[in-house]
Amino acid sequence: MKCSFPEDVTLLRRTKHNVYSGKKVGKAVDESINVKLLGVRGSLPVNDAAFMKYGGATSCLFIEAGGEIIFLDAGTGILTCPELPTGKRISILVTHSHIDHILGFPMCPFIYDESYEVNLYLSTREGRDAKAQISALMSNPLWPAGIESVRAKLTFHDVPETFEIGGIMVDSMESSHPGGSTIYKLTAGGKSLVYATDFEHDDYNSGRLAAFAQDCSILIYDSQFLDCEYGEKRGWGHSTYEEGIKMGASCGAGVTVFFHHDPTRTDAQLDEIAKQAEAAEIVCRIGRCGEEITI
Repeated sequence: MKCSFPEDVTLLRRTKHNVYSGKKVGKAVDESINVKLLGVRGSLPVNDAAFMKYGGATSCLFIEAGGEIIFLDAGTGILTCPELPTGKRISILVTHSHIDHILGFPMCPFIYDESYEVNLYLSTREGRDAKAQISALMSNPLWPAGIESVRAKLTFHDVPETFEIGGIMVDSMESSHPGGSTIYKLTAGGKSLVYATDFEHDDYNSGRLAAFAQDCSILIYDSQFLDCEYGEKRGWGHSTYEEGIKMGASCGAGVTVFFHHDPTRTDAQLDEIAKQAEAAEIVCRIGRCGEEITI
């Protein structure tokens, strides 16, 4: 079956934000938000020649802003993070503890370095707080080294509705995903990034997200499926590329980045989606591992 974007997606806004400036992470001027996509794949990592262009690592973003280092999720992409200054404070904002979003944490090198201060944010789910959820992964029979093997100063936090990391304002909202998930908005210097992965659209929840993400500089949007696939995947907790275009227009995002690609979606298929997305009257693109964004 050939899937295509619907003809009724007529979008009226172009970006008013200066994004994709080409500046490298760590080289930005004050008040810039630097983003590197470390992992863009959903559900499970993949490693094959058919997935090399966009990458097979699971969900993780690396962000530098206001002198802070922040990771959004700790999927396998976190293992490719840039070299970090010794002794730096690191914040990890986890959407939820489904395995593709935390699988990289037990192998993350900086958690075994006592010079680092690591703050991990994760909402309580099924009666388990953040520490209990990560400890469940880092315990037998799933993992041989327990949470006690961590040498960094590791502090676990529940996720408030609003909080600050240095000079960065963080807002959160509940997503629409089986078992729950958190959507984050990071704001610094009048610019904002919204990380809305593991989100399933419907009239109510799409309206909530559009209000939450209004006029954001970057919208990272869950686009695991195509509309023509979604009927069989309804209730799985994910959205589509076509809905991502609509959401980018509805909230007035400066750029919409499609994210959480289906693990079976090949480079050739993502290239085809990218070609179809070029017709959209918003700025949008397919997220790719290693891509750097400065706003």
